[in-house]
Amino acid sequence: MKKLVFAALTAVILALSVSAFAQSYGFEDSLDGLVTVNNSLGAGGEAVYGEGFIGKGLVLNSGYGLELGEVGPVFSVSAMVNISSSGGTQTVFFKNMGSVSSENWTSIVLSDGVPKFWTSGWNWKDSDASNCLNRWIHLVYTENNGTGVLYVDGKQVSTGSVNSVGGTLYLGATYWTADAPSGTVDELEVFDRCLTGDEVNDILDNQFRPHLFEHYSFPMRSLANDLDLSAVPGGDSIVWTSDNEAVLSSTGVVNRQAENVTVTLTGVLGNVTRKFTFVVLGIPAQVNDRMILSYKFGENAAVQEFEGAEAGFTDYAADLSGNGNHGTVYGGMTGGYFDGADDYVQLPKGILKGHDSFTILMRLTPEIISTHQFTFCIGNNTTEYFFLNTSRPSPDSNTLRLAITNSGSNGEKCLIHTPGLRSGESAVLTITANSTQYKMYLNGIPVASGDLELSVSSLGDTSFNYLAKSPYNDSLYKGRIDEFTVYSYAMDEEEVYDSFHTEPEFSDGRYISGVEMAEKLRVELYRDCITAVSFYDADGRLLNATTKKVSNDKLVAEFDAGEAVSAEIAAFDAATGIVRDKVLFSASGEIVAYTQNGGSVKIENSSYEDASVVVMLATYEDGRLKALDLKNETVAAGSFEVIPVKVGEGARLLVWKSLNSMMPVQEKK
Repeated sequence: MKKLVFAALTAVILALSVSAFAQSYGFEDSLDGLVTVNNSLGAGGEAVYGEGFIGKGLVLNSGYGLELGEVGPVFSVSAMVNISSSGGTQTVFFKNMGSVSSENWTSIVLSDGVPKFWTSGWNWKDSDASNCLNRWIHLVYTENNGTGVLYVDGKQVSTGSVNSVGGTLYLGATYWTADAPSGTVDELEVFDRCLTGDEVNDILDNQFRPHLFEHYSFPMRSLANDLDLSAVPGGDSIVWTSDNEAVLSSTGVVNRQAENVTVTLTGVLGNVTRKFTFVVLGIPAQVNDRMILSYKFGENAAVQEFEGAEAGFTDYAADLSGNGNHGTVYGGMTGGYFDGADDYVQLPKGILKGHDSFTILMRLTPEIISTHQFTFCIGNNTTEYFFLNTSRPSPDSNTLRLAITNSGSNGEKCLIHTPGLRSGESAVLTITANSTQYKMYLNGIPVASGDLELSVSSLGDTSFNYLAKSPYNDSLYKGRIDEFTVYSYAMDEEEVYDSFHTEPEFSDGRYISGVEMAEKLRVELYRDCITAVSFYDADGRLLNATTKKVSNDKLVAEFDAGEAVSAEIAAFDAATGIVRDKVLFSASGEIVAYTQNGGSVKIENSSYEDASVVVMLATYEDGRLKALDLKNETVAAGSFEVIPVKVGEGARLLVWKSLNSMMPVQEKK
């Protein structure tokens, strides 16, 4: 149990009078005699403790609850509560007066984040409370011979008639496992009498308000025009002063300068004073209109340390685009490795506001620890969001999934590609958006596209923008993210491909030494690397895209070829994701031209000799040749070229092996 020291003797006397006949639980690594139950009120598991409101608290993880004991028709229960789960109902307190079949029960819940209570017969009581998820609130429920009253932060928010008999009181557990909450509970008290409204406020004033500043923090929003200086739990307003009003005003208005500026905000709440030190990140006068932001972690991580920051973070991810859209690093992430426990990066507020077209490029290596492995999420809450999640633990359900919604998970519109990334598989993922039209690329290859009916800009000035974090209670992303870059336009297929593939940078030659393909594709290599392969059928359609890592002790990668007749093979550096070598291979050894959407033609040469081809664009008018545009191209053996062309109405595109022979290249649509 915790011991509280109050500022004045009168406060001690008042608190003792309120707490008389109360059972108190501080959850300092102990249940103080309480027992755990499962979420169906059976025998429970082991309690979990973590950071509480004062010292430690009880961590509810949807896996267990507590039996608090018997109560009569008159009782009160009080606690500091921080619930993180969302959607549906999360039961905090549950009074069981019989069995579920006879519906003798009363529940105090957060319904879609709003504290309410409801009783037998599914009788909901109106509530004046607002959404209280992910913050500490003082929750008090009282009963007095058939009348129930609910208080949030000292304010009565709901009242109504309840069953006027005693029963067994529970914390975080009911008959219905789906109502089990996730979050933290601390400073629990159970009274054998009905507290008055004044007594509820006395508990809040004397026991909890002195500690509120300890839980008031400012997540960095480097693109925002202001900081949130709203009231803290308890409904109080803080009086703020700033030592540099020109940069950060006492109302939270931010005026960013060309350089970083350190500012101190001082808050006064009653007789408690607290200072917060910020680094207001500078924004340069010249901005990059082709990029929105670019974070590159890796070995030369662009993560800078704050000096004197007291807001729960110490680092920020420097925006290398020059636009000043720095990210806030939480959990101590270093070198681009996210530990899956507490590492994530907060992106600026409203980062895609007004951008109907954009491209997101990520170089990453996930380590799969659970389903719903979120790489990024841009949105506002569990109703409005846009995300890319990669990897599930089961090979049968392993997928890449891009989704957007403005009506929660049931309204998600998705692009899905199977298989997704396996644990330890390095890849480059690229997302392009043109209004509601989206494309998803894996290692430069388009793998899914479609109309998702919503543009990201329609989500507005989004405030829940993160790398490695979900708006739901999902596990944090685990693995590497070496690069996260957002461009201000939608790349075409050629540019996406080029952004993945680069020319070999080493002077000692190629990575790929030989290729054979029958039932299996065998790739022999000169050195350790990641080998990425995309398989195609006879019509040029993508069948599968996959990767394998090879090491110096066995420089061979083998893949099941299945029905594939050709393959694109790329070898890239695992640390940077940069391609060092590339080969196109086909069992037939033919030259093939694929007409592309977006105004280009892709010419593949899977033979063993360099090939010269002619790209001819003929334009007709009234059945007569109006113009002829010729391009001579050389395509290296085992390689390909993507040739940009503008094919308008009335035009015809042809690819010939030469003008002299006029032999057409085999064309695939």
